Amino acid sequence: QKANDEGVFTLVSTIQNQQGGQTYEATNLNTADKFYCYKITASDVCGNNITSEELCSTRINVVAENNQNNIQWSKASVGVGFQKYDLYKNGVLLQTFNNINAINFIDVDVSCTQQYCYELSTIYNLPLAQVSSAEDCVIAISTDIPPAIQKGEATIENGNVILSWEKPNSDKIKEYIIQRSDNNNA
Repeated sequence: QKANDEGVFTLVSTIQNQQGGQTYEATNLNTADKFYCYKITASDVCGNNITSEELCSTRINVVAENNQNNIQWSKASVGVGFQKYDLYKNGVLLQTFNNINAINFIDVDVSCTQQYCYELSTIYNLPLAQVSSAEDCVIAISTDIPPAIQKGEATIENGNVILSWEKPNSDKIKEYIIQRSDNNNA
């Protein structure tokens, strides 16, 4: 195991062969800030060994920006038969990237105050392997100022003040807040 391309692999475990697929779970790692690379060596009873190519975990980072979510991830292991990245949004495939150097995506199909969760799977074809990131969730934001009301009027009828205005052409307005000041300096 090595962290963030530090160059040196250290032995983390030796597992006895079992029937079916083999599994190893690395625990107590800082997967939010680092990615980890592994090599797996198969050894037979005669002492013959073969070591796999590097297999690295994928780290994903999502930042909510004005009307968009910026998704970035760590580049796949080079020389391992990279096939593609599959980016998922709320569990549904959002985009596929066939270029190993594609390491970011801007999602503009977001609405402020809504939560979006992203996960990235890196697919290798030699040997067939899939590495998935942890899910990273953000709440979308918008700093856009809503449009102002148009053609505002204040009229008096039967001792009441009636305010009227044209609604701006926008579906982003949630409510109108009416404020009053009592101006007695006539």
